[in-house]
Amino acid sequence: MAFTLEKTQESTFEDIDAVLAHVKQEKENIARISIADLVKKGAFFFSDQYFGSADLKLKFNKPAFGDLFSVLGFYSPSFLDRIEKTDLASDVLNDLVRSKTGQDKLQNSEFVYDDASKTILGVGNYSAPCKNPRIQAHYRV
Repeated sequence: MAFTLEKTQESTFEDIDAVLAHVKQEKENIARISIADLVKKGAFFFSDQYFGSADLKLKFNKPAFGDLFSVLGFYSPSFLDRIEKTDLASDVLNDLVRSKTGQDKLQNSEFVYDDASKTILGVGNYSAPCKNPRIQAHYRV
C-alpha cells in the first residue's frame, strides 16, 4: 500500500485584505520541529500515513514528502506507490530515517508544519542561522 499523503490546499483571494488575513493565520499556525529530536524520542512512521507518536501524529503533503526524500538523498518517493503490502511503506521509511546515513542527513533538518492540521508542509534546515528576528522566533534549535 502506498503512503497516504494529504492534498495540498489551494486558496484564492478576492482582495489584499483577504491575503493579509490568510498570511496572518498561516503565521500563527506554522511551527517547526527537529526531525532528529523526534527520531531520538521514538517517533516513527506508522499506518502508511503518519509520522510521530501517540502525542504527535503528523501527516505529509506531497511537496513535503518529496522534500524529505531529497534530504535523504533519493530522487523521488514514487517507488513507494508500487508497494502493495500494508505497513511496508512505513517500515521502509523507518529504516531510511533510523539508518546511520539517514540520521546524519537529518541531523540539521526540521519539519515545517501546520500546527492546526498537523500536516507537514516542508523540510527546512537550521544549520545556517537565520538573521531575520521574525523568522528566528519560529526556529527551535
